[in-house]
Amino acid sequence: MSTHDDDPWAPRADASTPSQPSAGSPIPDAPSAWAPPGSSSAVPPSRPPTPVDRPPGAEVHAEPPADRIVVDAVEADRSGVGPTLGRIVAAVAAVVLVAGGTVLAFGALTADGGAESPEAALEQAIAAINDEDIVALAAIMEPSERSTLFEVGFDFVDELVRLDVLDAEIDLAGVDGIDLELTGFEPRVERPGNGLAHLYLGSGVVAGEIDVAAMPLGALVLDRLDADQRSMTETDLETVDPATTPLVAVERDGRWYLSLWYTVAESVRLDIRSPLPDPFDRPAAIGGDTPEGPVRLLFEELADLDVRRMIGALDPGEMAVLYDYAPLFLGDLEPETNALLEDAAASGWTWGFDELTFATEPIGDDLAAVSIESLAFVASSDAGSSVSVALSSSAVAIDAVVVDEFFGDTAELSIHTEGECLVVEVADAVDSQVERICDDELGGLSATEGLESIDQFGFVTRQVDGVWYISPIRTGLSAMLTAVEALDPATLEDLVDSVLALGASAADGDAIGPLFDLDGTLTDPGSAFEPIEPIEPQISLANDDLLAPALDPTFAFDLDPVTGQTEIDFWAPELGELDLVRGVYATVASPSLGPGDVVVVSVELADLQAVDAITAFADATGATAESTAVGDTVVNWVDPFGDPIVVQGRGSRLHVFGVYGASNDDLQTVAAIQTAG
Repeated sequence: MSTHDDDPWAPRADASTPSQPSAGSPIPDAPSAWAPPGSSSAVPPSRPPTPVDRPPGAEVHAEPPADRIVVDAVEADRSGVGPTLGRIVAAVAAVVLVAGGTVLAFGALTADGGAESPEAALEQAIAAINDEDIVALAAIMEPSERSTLFEVGFDFVDELVRLDVLDAEIDLAGVDGIDLELTGFEPRVERPGNGLAHLYLGSGVVAGEIDVAAMPLGALVLDRLDADQRSMTETDLETVDPATTPLVAVERDGRWYLSLWYTVAESVRLDIRSPLPDPFDRPAAIGGDTPEGPVRLLFEELADLDVRRMIGALDPGEMAVLYDYAPLFLGDLEPETNALLEDAAASGWTWGFDELTFATEPIGDDLAAVSIESLAFVASSDAGSSVSVALSSSAVAIDAVVVDEFFGDTAELSIHTEGECLVVEVADAVDSQVERICDDELGGLSATEGLESIDQFGFVTRQVDGVWYISPIRTGLSAMLTAVEALDPATLEDLVDSVLALGASAADGDAIGPLFDLDGTLTDPGSAFEPIEPIEPQISLANDDLLAPALDPTFAFDLDPVTGQTEIDFWAPELGELDLVRGVYATVASPSLGPGDVVVVSVELADLQAVDAITAFADATGATAESTAVGDTVVNWVDPFGDPIVVQGRGSRLHVFGVYGASNDDLQTVAAIQTAG
């Protein structure tokens, strides 16, 4: 395979870095036993490996060939983009997606395509739109975008015909009922470098016409349109101001093509005012020597938090824009992921995949589908905490062990399938519980239902010059196509009618409910439901007068009477039911600067019953209620987990203090501050 040594815009292979395969070289498919460094290694190895080497004496930005003119980057200004230009883009995109399969039908995917210059590429694209010639428009698109988007588009059209969304007589060479005419739009061309050209469109005129009766619509759509809608026609004529954001053309083997992805990438780059990415900092394309090789690489590097090598698992042609623009974010991202690995190593955590198996099925020339058969992920710490997840087509098992690093207490959680049931086990130092949830409690579903289809989740991989890579766009579009293929016309009709009924119900002001039962069958919308309002944590409190001025909460939110009673029941259930008016929940960092936080639950009662509540609490727990110098009544207690609790109050104010890993001295200090306040 070519390593592009003759291309000044491609990275050079770095043979001096053994942990970084040279560009295009496959990795072994055997799983590696990687885990972040544990206690045996105080400092994790530097990662990621050094990027590909620059040639001796090379500057940060490589000197482009003489025929490429480098100009300063033009800053984007979106103020001149009118609504019509957006409609043009949307309309063209819709036509391209609907008629994408035309390219296959006419063999344009194998044609050279492109144009001799960026200006010529734009001229050909405008001519194709004016002629409603989707084949010609596809031929001017960047080759990898053409092959991915348009190939699957053909299959989507077939499915839409099968589902009666489109008419079987649809002519993809010229879609009837839609007519666009673009005139003017002389471009201003700038070449910033890296084989790119910016095409800034001048002012022009857009004429458009839609004739619903002539559109190739199927019975599913036509049967739901009234006579006026079927005969609707609409025309529009509008002058468009010069564009201030560019369309982007790219050069491939001496030919110029328009590119959707490079247009998006350059728009973002100009927005953030970043220089062009350095071609010599591109990630190396790695791939694998079998279809499952790049998928295994992706999983293992995901566990390693190595984004550079994760990119190396992707098709370098299809994802050329990601390879090219990765240097703009890897420089900031890699130090952050390295810091996470260093923190994990310092805490004694290791993790990785104990099991990762795949099934491979050829789906065409140089294409294969790689699906997951089973996986097992394990993470553990030197302190004894661990998490493991095992998944297959017949079973799932999730196990977690949490060891309290302050007190040494252990809590365990296990969720696993057992026959047709889901078994949940919880155990800690005080108690253990086991609950079996079977099909009756699961709404008639089996605990393993859905697991059988795990092998349907997979990746499309593509072989390029003998090396296999993940094809992300084909993977995403294939998943969408699979979902469409699973539909039958009757089900789609029911779904469409339910959505239409939902819209009509909403328009009439009726309350609406879910469209589906748990078993997936359609239901009649109309059942009312009450939305649940989440409690948003806030540091800026309306009820901060309940906290002593000297307390500085690190996390806090207001309590209404219901949630206030819930918090009281959690920390001190012996207080019983109280008549609450308002309250505050807050955590305060340990005053000694040690680890942990002190929890403060402060509430205001409807009357002067705080002392009575504390006295009842003392009677229930066998503790002693004492009075402070400032007149507060205080009870010190130890909860069933061995953690200290302080309850104090006076008049209508009641405070409960608990701890998350803090010491009893810290708790007493915070309680004293609250008392003094």
